[in-house]
Amino acid sequence: MSLLKYVLIEKSGECVEKTSKNGLAVDELYKKCGFKKVDGFNESGKWRLNDGLDIIVYGRLDGKAGSENKFECPPPIDKQLFFGNMAVVAMLNGVHVDLDVNHWGEIYAELMGGFEDIDSEEEEEEELSEEEEDQKDDFIVEDEEQEISENENENEEQELTKEDYISEDDY
Repeated sequence: MSLLKYVLIEKSGECVEKTSKNGLAVDELYKKCGFKKVDGFNESGKWRLNDGLDIIVYGRLDGKAGSENKFECPPPIDKQLFFGNMAVVAMLNGVHVDLDVNHWGEIYAELMGGFEDIDSEEEEEEELSEEEEDQKDDFIVEDEEQEISENENENEEQELTKEDYISEDDY
């Protein structure tokens, strides 16, 4: 049997690409997920994609407090609480096929309804704020220049006379 790729979702919620040479049946996957017994380790979710690919999630729905899996699953299993590690496998026409982390990430995004690219959004906001800041800077500079030039004109127009000074007698 050849090596097959699958995705292990660790208790922390991190997705890790793994391989199995012994197949991807439940009686092998529970071991790969770190469980000692197969009891309670079952197929817990399944999605059929447009291309005929089936994505299947295996995991435990019972466990000890503190061992909850932090991964946010796509609907309809988004309300289920998983314990310990989970496995995600792919099947096409009833035969297991490779599922790598990148492909799972794309499928996950599609199942969750798509995600916006936060990085590009932040870059756009930075560009906009820089432009706004430049505009503000230009505006402020223009005002300051205008105020300075008005003050210079006032200073030039006012000539101090002897009467404008305070004498010692005024103290």
